[in-house]
Amino acid sequence: QMKELMQHGAIEALTLRLTDHMLRVRVAAVAAIRGMVSAGGGPVCSTILSSGTVGMLVAQLQDSGPAGTAATVAQALENRDAMLDQLLVQVLLTLTMCCQSSGEAVEALTERPVLEACLGFLRLPDGGTAPVRAPLIEMMTLLLTLVEDNATAVAYLTEPAAAAPALIFVHLGQAPGAPPLLQALCASTVMSLVQQHPSIDPAAPLSQG
Repeated sequence: QMKELMQHGAIEALTLRLTDHMLRVRVAAVAAIRGMVSAGGGPVCSTILSSGTVGMLVAQLQDSGPAGTAATVAQALENRDAMLDQLLVQVLLTLTMCCQSSGEAVEALTERPVLEACLGFLRLPDGGTAPVRAPLIEMMTLLLTLVEDNATAVAYLTEPAAAAPALIFVHLGQAPGAPPLLQALCASTVMSLVQQHPSIDPAAPLSQG
């Protein structure tokens, strides 16, 4: 059945829905893609990579990140459509499942701006960290999946332009209200970074640049 769906262009049809102006339609499309990844594994991930779907999924992250100071972002998050969080969760889970099913996906997502998009979501322009929200657990799960045994991801995250991601993860894990799972994900990500790049100092001052 999955093979038949693939042959009839189900992934491509769902990808077209990712540009729909209705948020509900985009959430349903990503959820369907996630279901296909879960059922089809590697072959479905290969189609997602070759069809440009993964780029569309990453674009959803880039378009949904917070902007402004901690105070203005907190207010915006309180007022925004909760379905946007549902969209982010579905996108992040889909990307994580692809990485867990395919080394090709890990390589592709490391080269794409997904790391930058995630860091942009976690760290605000004024140097603060994003308020603790449900999608942060899924986002840190994706980051941990990408960082583990991945020299390319670690190299990016240790560049000055990445703005001390280890400390960002530390601050996020220690944020008031951070659930235990988020704390564990942040700690595991920092540990993976330090193990692969011992010169990283999680206690270094957070760059404002």
